[in-house]
Amino acid sequence: MSDKDQVIVVEHFQKFPGDTTHSSHIIGLFKYYNDKSLRHVFQHYKDVAADKGKRAAGRVVVLTNYYEGQRYFTITYSDEVQLTASVRPLNCVTTLPLAPFKPRSPEEAELMKEEA
Repeated sequence: MSDKDQVIVVEHFQKFPGDTTHSSHIIGLFKYYNDKSLRHVFQHYKDVAADKGKRAAGRVVVLTNYYEGQRYFTITYSDEVQLTASVRPLNCVTTLPLAPFKPRSPEEAELMKEEA
């Protein structure tokens, strides 16, 4: 399967008080270009987690894992919340719009041009 036929799906899992299972929601869809695009998405969500103005009060990141070989990452928070992302075939998300991938800096834009 070619890279252009794949997407990065970001999911939010949260266990609410009194629940025995985690609720999940898709919070992001991004076009997959190469491993750099997955790393870019991982860094974006780490940046959001580090920004006190963008995260829930008292929520702290306790663990991050990035599995390049499996094209998967997780970010675990102190309040039983976890973000996961994985690269999946495009046909698994046929009804939702895809966010365009944008470079985070001019340097990253240049790297993307070199790899294309």
